[in-house]
Amino acid sequence: MEQNKHIRQTLIFETLLLLAMVLSACARPPQLPNKSQNNQLARPLASPENVHTVESTPLPATTPQTPSLVATSTSQHPTPRAALVGPTWLWQSTSRPDNTLLIAEDSTQNTLQFQTNGQLTINTNCGHSIGTYTRTNGGLNLSLPETISCPPDSPAAILLQDLPYAGTYTIDDDNRLIIDLQMDGGTLIFVTATSEN
Repeated sequence: MEQNKHIRQTLIFETLLLLAMVLSACARPPQLPNKSQNNQLARPLASPENVHTVESTPLPATTPQTPSLVATSTSQHPTPRAALVGPTWLWQSTSRPDNTLLIAEDSTQNTLQFQTNGQLTINTNCGHSIGTYTRTNGGLNLSLPETISCPPDSPAAILLQDLPYAGTYTIDDDNRLIIDLQMDGGTLIFVTATSEN
């Protein structure tokens, strides 16, 4: 019994001693670094002598790419040139070699219409008549009956006097019928009813 009691006391003593050592180790104040350690901590990360400067090379300037525009061809189909036969031709003006210009006050009152059968319909503010026409290689021959009576020197009378002297004709890009009179008598200009509008 005495021996067991002695063993228990020894174990208790050793346990208390070990516990005291552990507590003393935890209660020890932290060690402050010495001056040499402070100097090492306070040293700058890099001294000016050890700092290497790297010169930056600027990148080459790039010119902004402008998107290229692809030109698309929008070819416009020209207006088909009018034919001599079919349309109603409105008398617009008569010009003389001496630069005299006679302009119709109302083109709708004096018209020509060439038919497929060779007939020519003439309408003026003085009346209506049917004549004939023939074409040969750009030449134009008009034959008018003397059934329209217009006041002398009126625009319609002058037009009726000029038509039998038609020599050549053309239709230009503006769809104007241009009749050149024989012996440099002048030029008659007609437009279609469509272009007049």
